[in-house]
Amino acid sequence: MFTEAYDMRQVVDGRVEDWMNAVMAEMWRTNRFLTKKAIYEYAKTSKSRAQWMLDYQGMICLAANQVWWTAEVEEVFRLVKKGNKRAMKEYLTTLNRQLDELVLIVRTDLTPNERKKINTVLIIDVHARWAQYTDNPERMNLWKLSV
Repeated sequence: MFTEAYDMRQVVDGRVEDWMNAVMAEMWRTNRFLTKKAIYEYAKTSKSRAQWMLDYQGMICLAANQVWWTAEVEEVFRLVKKGNKRAMKEYLTTLNRQLDELVLIVRTDLTPNERKKINTVLIIDVHARWAQYTDNPERMNLWKLSV
């Protein structure tokens, strides 16, 4: 998958810093491309989130996960503002399902890099859902948000 975005033809002529800068610029371009692709495919894939994560490098997965988590939380806030007081608890169900899926996949036979990637996302997901655990949304002023 990496070679479909990376243009490996870099001129190795002249000053070393010139062609090393060209290689670095191509790496940045490729990472941007792959991150955008991962963000797009996150929503369009028929795979589970955990299976989707196995297709991408760790930092790309982290970036795409954070983009989509932010979008999902913003949507929950919009729903709360429109009067759906159960939106936060409904989203908690989604988060718990995603965590369960990651826990199941981390118990399978993974490469060390895949295991580290899944563990990192697990830790971030556990910390990201803390706000979902509230029986008293007024305490957090969720109903007074101006989204």
